[in-house]
Amino acid sequence: SFYRKARPLYVCLNYSRLRLSHLTRGWSRLWLFRENQIFQQKLRTVQSKNDELWKKGWRLRILNTYVIHGQIRYTAVWVESTRDEIQVYGWKEKDFLSRNDELWEKGWRISILQIYVVNGQVLYNAIWRHSERSERHVYNWKYKDFRRKHNELRREGWRLHLLQPYRIGTELRCAAVWMYLPNRNERFILNRKYAGYRVYHDRLFADGWRLHRLTVL
Repeated sequence: SFYRKARPLYVCLNYSRLRLSHLTRGWSRLWLFRENQIFQQKLRTVQSKNDELWKKGWRLRILNTYVIHGQIRYTAVWVESTRDEIQVYGWKEKDFLSRNDELWEKGWRISILQIYVVNGQVLYNAIWRHSERSERHVYNWKYKDFRRKHNELRREGWRLHLLQPYRIGTELRCAAVWMYLPNRNERFILNRKYAGYRVYHDRLFADGWRLHRLTVL
């Protein structure tokens, strides 16, 4: 879970029905995205829909991957955009890392990352978009090592851009991408049961923080 601090006198609405809260000078101006959505679909359906929408000027904004009884299913949301992007689905770690290194040198950065485990095999879905932003990233790190690295980078002004936790057996692993954003405030929690998460959420909410991203394991 990610939380970011809402500025005083600003309204920060993070509900899907309102799509987007655009904050300006003490007011919340609500802009409605046009979007296309699919839920609980197989990969071939996602790819077919993506090919159809790509030609019409739509790009993926949200991609969630989950495994139900060994079957991989996808939820996806597209919004209007013409940005170039590169997509891969179901790649093994070594292939993903090789491709990521190759694209990095050409100015591509990870925009969406999903990691899931099927029969003990760690698989990656990823979308890259062109950017020259500075990043730090780690993949397949144990939680304690990730947390140590996060604390180190945070002191240097780096903030989490993407965090993808997953489990191999009972062990929690993490992939993470940080961007250099020293003025951004954020909080995150990981590996808590619902009751503990809810207490933390309510305390942050009362203090002006709003949920930015949530992943359920």
